Amino acid sequence: MQVTALPSWRTAAGMTLLLASFVALLGTVVVLGTRPDGSSERAPGSDGRAIPAERNGSVADPAGAGWRALALGGQADWPEYYTSLRQMARTATATIVGEVEEVQPGRIVGEAPDDLWSTVVVSVRVTRVVAVGTTAGAGIEVGDVVPVEFGPVEPETASESALTSIVGDVALLFLRRKGEAVAEFGISEVPEEQARGWYRLVSPQGLYVDDAGRADAVHFSPVDWPGESGFPAELDGRAFLEVVEEVARVAA
Repeated sequence: MQVTALPSWRTAAGMTLLLASFVALLGTVVVLGTRPDGSSERAPGSDGRAIPAERNGSVADPAGAGWRALALGGQADWPEYYTSLRQMARTATATIVGEVEEVQPGRIVGEAPDDLWSTVVVSVRVTRVVAVGTTAGAGIEVGDVVPVEFGPVEPETASESALTSIVGDVALLFLRRKGEAVAEFGISEVPEEQARGWYRLVSPQGLYVDDAGRADAVHFSPVDWPGESGFPAELDGRAFLEVVEEVARVAA
C-alpha cells in the first residue's frame, strides 16, 4: 500500500500551504460537529474549553495536545455514532494498532479565500490488524502504511509542533475507508474517494492512544473532560493491550 506524496510540514511549501489557511481563520468561532442528541462540539477556545496541556494533573503532554487537536477538528456532524464497542468494532472497515510515521498537510477545503481549512494526513504503519469489518478492510496487512485523514483543523488548537509531536506514538484506530458506503448510517458510496485509498476515523470515538501503557480515549477521557461517559470513557485509563484484546474479542 502506497501513501500519496504530500508536501511535508517541514518544507516551505507545506508551511506556506497551512499558514495561508490558518491565518484566514484566526479569531473565528466554529461549530465542529453535532452529536445525535443535538448538542454541539465547538472549537476549543470558542467556549472557554481549552485543550488540556497536562495529563493526570501533573505531566505535560504535548503529544496528547496534538491528538486532541486532530480529534476535535472536523468529523462534521459525527457521520457515525456508536453506542457500544462491539457495534463499532464490527462495523468499522478495519481496526488497527499502528505507529505514527509522519504527519503531513492534506487538502485545503473551503469555497472562499476567507473560509479555508486544511486537513491533516497521519501516516500510520500497521503493527496489528485487530479486526476487519468490511471487504474494503481485508487488504490491510501488518507493515502497511495507512494514510488517515483528520480534520479539517483550525488554528487555535493546531500548530506544527503539536501535530508533529505525535510522530512515534502508538494508537488503536477504528477506521473507515473514505468513500465507502455505510448503510446503517445512510452514507452513500463515493467511488472517486474510495479509489484514493485513504481512511478516516469512524468518529472521534474511534481513537485510543497508548499513553505509557494506558489507553487514552483522547476526546472522551474523564480525566480531561469531566462528565464524559459511555464506552470510550470506560476504556480510558485501562491497560492499552487489555483494551486491544477486548476489541479483538468483541469483534470476533
